[in-house]
Amino acid sequence: MQILQDENLREKPIGSALNYTWAALSANWKNSAVIAGLLLLLSLFQAIPMVGMIAAIAQGIVSSALAYWVVEKLTSSTNLKSFKEGVESAGPKEMLFRFIAPASGFYLGIVITTIIFMAATALIFWLIGGSAMFGIFSEQMSGDQMTIAQTTIFETIIPVTIFILVTATFFGYIWPLVYGYALLQRSFSDALNALFMLFSTRFWSAAFTMQYFKV
Repeated sequence: MQILQDENLREKPIGSALNYTWAALSANWKNSAVIAGLLLLLSLFQAIPMVGMIAAIAQGIVSSALAYWVVEKLTSSTNLKSFKEGVESAGPKEMLFRFIAPASGFYLGIVITTIIFMAATALIFWLIGGSAMFGIFSEQMSGDQMTIAQTTIFETIIPVTIFILVTATFFGYIWPLVYGYALLQRSFSDALNALFMLFSTRFWSAAFTMQYFKV
C-alpha cells in the first residue's frame, strides 16, 4: 500500500525529506515560533517540583500530536507545494491539539513499553549476574580457576551480548516500522495498541521483506 503521494520521496528520500522538513518549519514562522515557545515553556516547567512531571507528560503528548499532524499533511499532500500550503494555512491550535487523542495513546504506549523493557532488562541482568556469581562461588570452593573463567564467559558475557543484539534489533530495526504504523492511527486505543506491535511476529516478518524499504 502506497502511503506517500509524492514520488520524489521514493526516488530521492534524503533530499526530499530535508525539503519537507524545511517547508514544515518555514511555511509559517509564526506557528513555528508559537510551537517552539510552548515546548520551551513546558521544558522550563519541568524544573519545578511536582509540576515538572505534569509538564513532562504534557510536552510528550503535545510533541506527539505535532508529529501526527505533520504525518497527516505529509500523507495527504501530492507534492512539496501542496504540503507547504497546508502548513501555511494551518493555525498553531490545529497543529498542536487536533490529534491529542491518538497522541495520548501513543505517549502512554511509549511509557508502558519502556517500563516493560526496563523491567525485562533488570530481570535478565539479575538472573545472569546471580547465576554467574553462584557458579563462581561454587568453583572458588573447589579452586578450579579455569572453570571459573569459563563460567564467567558462558553465563555472563555471551547472554549479555545476545541481549544487547536483540534489544538493538528491536529499537534500531523494528521500531521505525512500529513508529510509522502508530502515527497512522487516529484514535487513542488504536495508537496505544499500535505500540505493542513491537512484540508482534507479523511486524517482525514484515521488517525482513523488501517492502520494508519501500515508501
